[in-house]
Amino acid sequence: MRRIAPNQPQTWVRQRARGRSQLDSLGRQALALAADIERIDRIREMSPDATFRSNFIVGYPGETEEDHDELLRFVERAQLDWCGFFTFSPEDGTHALTLPDHVPTSLMEERIAELREMQDG
Repeated sequence: MRRIAPNQPQTWVRQRARGRSQLDSLGRQALALAADIERIDRIREMSPDATFRSNFIVGYPGETEEDHDELLRFVERAQLDWCGFFTFSPEDGTHALTLPDHVPTSLMEERIAELREMQDG
């Protein structure tokens, strides 16, 4: 990760639900991460000093190994300047709490460690 100057303009890459299983559970069509990569590449072409930040929730109910692998590929390819990785935390009254296939805490922690290692590398 490169150092970001305090006054340097930054672009926030909005977090999107990843993977077919998560999107289906939310009743939405799949959103292509390729479009985000293309957008980042275009901005970098126009402004090589542009910086990119984002947050990602790991372990959303129904997240599969394939979904996690897709996020790993995105993080590796996008080369964001800063990423925050957070584990899903169930909250009373939310839709996500009612979803099946909650990811075990130990697996969420493994996935976050893998993502942080990749981002810091």
